[in-house]
Amino acid sequence: CPECKASDARVLIGQCATCPHCCKTKRRVFKFCTACQREWPKSVSNDEACKLSKCAVRAALLSSECIDIPSSSVEGCPYFRACPSCKMLLTHTGMGCPNIICPQCETEFCFYCLNEEC
Repeated sequence: CPECKASDARVLIGQCATCPHCCKTKRRVFKFCTACQREWPKSVSNDEACKLSKCAVRAALLSSECIDIPSSSVEGCPYFRACPSCKMLLTHTGMGCPNIICPQCETEFCFYCLNEEC
């Protein structure tokens, strides 16, 4: 569960899940999207797809495996990162400097810490 970090969340239908622990403590039904890990929109029924902004992008970032190249400057970083300026999904070769330049907005940033200067 994204709210309480409990592992006993129950999938209702498709991407919609509920957390029994949060339902009990909040005294209301707490539903969330299993893909993007945000609270389920009240205007969307349980059997529909999540309609939250950038759900697929967020899901890709959350489920991304880490770069596992020994002695790489970005070892341990998620394989995908979002540009801090335009949010475009980017990857790193794993070799050389951790700084990259976004091909969409031309922002240069550190792939490791996501800061423009580090």
